[in-house]
Amino acid sequence: MTFLKLNSRGLAFASLAALLWGFVPVYIGAVGAVDPIELVVHRALWSAVILLFMLICLPRLTGGLKAARAALDLLPDSPAATRALAHALMFKGDTDAARAIYDPLMANEEGRAAVLSDFAALAFLGRQATLMDELRDIAAE
Repeated sequence: MTFLKLNSRGLAFASLAALLWGFVPVYIGAVGAVDPIELVVHRALWSAVILLFMLICLPRLTGGLKAARAALDLLPDSPAATRALAHALMFKGDTDAARAIYDPLMANEEGRAAVLSDFAALAFLGRQATLMDELRDIAAE
């Protein structure tokens, strides 16, 4: 599939998403009086459901980690993108690849602080991984 064909498919999907996203309030308004909070919750919930469906059922379309790696290639000096890739690999279960990214980050104070801050945020959200605990222990030494 060529780059141009991928871009036109992406444009078509983005246009459809924008159209649907914009049409939902009109539809819900026509149905009757709806609480604005309920509207936002429905939009977020259905967006998440559709995104999850696409990630699971259409991996060729979404790209998953391949897209993350491609984005990192475009922005190789971005510490946040590098850490995000390491986190994705860790939660995917590819601890060796994640560790290969984390090790250089943990070698300096700034990188270690950023990784540990990310781990604290992930833990706050209820996400845990054995590698997180191992790296926290190494940093504490």
